[in-house]
Amino acid sequence: MEIKVLSIKKFRMSNSALKAFASVQIGPWTINDFRIVHQEGKKAWVSPPQSTWEDDRGEKHYKPIVVVPDSLKDRIEQVVLDAWAHGVEPSKDDIPFGEDEDHGDPQY
Repeated sequence: MEIKVLSIKKFRMSNSALKAFASVQIGPWTINDFRIVHQEGKKAWVSPPQSTWEDDRGEKHYKPIVVVPDSLKDRIEQVVLDAWAHGVEPSKDDIPFGEDEDHGDPQY
């Protein structure tokens, strides 16, 4: 199955581990909002799209929107990180969150 990165939207906030969102075509499907995460001193990794919510106690919870087998997830991560490192066509929609703004899911 072919995996292709369609776009990468950079998260322009220098102190955030969240670096970008990627749109990925996997075979005939396009899946948006894969997260590229890179914490200082650690290897970058890719997280599939997820929803986030808070319970009554204020604790955050995460649920994947798309669940993929580990072998496919590894291939997606390799392709996305390679595109992020070597560049894909620039996205006109970089995400300009300020340093003091909410870090929740962006509104597109």
